[in-house]
Amino acid sequence: MPRLDHVRKGRANSLTRVRHRRSKRTQEVDDSVLLSARFAFVRVRVPQDPRQELLWLVLEWRDGEATAERAHLTSLPLHTGKHHLIYLIKERWRTEMVYREMKQELGLDHYQGRRWQGWHHHVSVVLCCYAFVVAMRQRAEPP
Repeated sequence: MPRLDHVRKGRANSLTRVRHRRSKRTQEVDDSVLLSARFAFVRVRVPQDPRQELLWLVLEWRDGEATAERAHLTSLPLHTGKHHLIYLIKERWRTEMVYREMKQELGLDHYQGRRWQGWHHHVSVVLCCYAFVVAMRQRAEPP
């Protein structure tokens, strides 16, 4: 099953220094909050992985950074396009922002019941409230 994981910063630092100088496969990408970044793509094998499969290591430099502050390791198929990999990495960020907003603003983490039915109801109500909030934002800010 494909996975998309963050790599610990310390382990990717040595590779980051080498690839930043040599990488010609960098792409400019604008995010929904108008951040742009450069990406380097490297195929790697994890040393202690018994399967020894070839993985993508994606290094990300945000604007103004001298070194890559983020590294992502993915086992998606090698024929996955680089634009699609960037999209998936950024989609994870968007999902985390939605989750954080639902916890902070709408009380997603306030359920204290003990039954599945109650938890399911609570999450459903929070998701409906979030859909309403998004609709109101869209209405307030026309394109």
